[in-house]
Amino acid sequence: MLETVVRLHSPPGIRNWVDIETYFASDGNLMQLFWLPKRSRPANANLLPTRRISLHIWDTMVNKLKLTTFPSPLTPIAALKYLIPNINLQIWNAKGITTIEHLYFANSLRRFEDLPTSQYYTYLQITHFLTYRCKNHTP
Repeated sequence: MLETVVRLHSPPGIRNWVDIETYFASDGNLMQLFWLPKRSRPANANLLPTRRISLHIWDTMVNKLKLTTFPSPLTPIAALKYLIPNINLQIWNAKGITTIEHLYFANSLRRFEDLPTSQYYTYLQITHFLTYRCKNHTP
């Protein structure tokens, strides 16, 4: 019955739950939200009920089992857009810097001397965030 309701009210081409989930996941924000502390997630995240439940289960398990702390080395760098205002990370992702761990070398922040001048401010924003707002963070 639920499948019938979806079929009747879905735009053409979107006919089952997998298509709907895939459509709403196209921005990739769920994978970013998993790694953010619950209090830092955007309140207006447009998530389907299944995704909300997935986040709830993650939050429950991460706390009970002490799975990770923020920021984890596996945190996608794109998740920083929820924490650092007006940050643009497209070039960083294109250069293969996709997680927090890519910002470190031998337990210290990389220098990135070869960064284009246009990205230096972004680098300063990220290093400030990781150094001062996450004081107890060690890579």
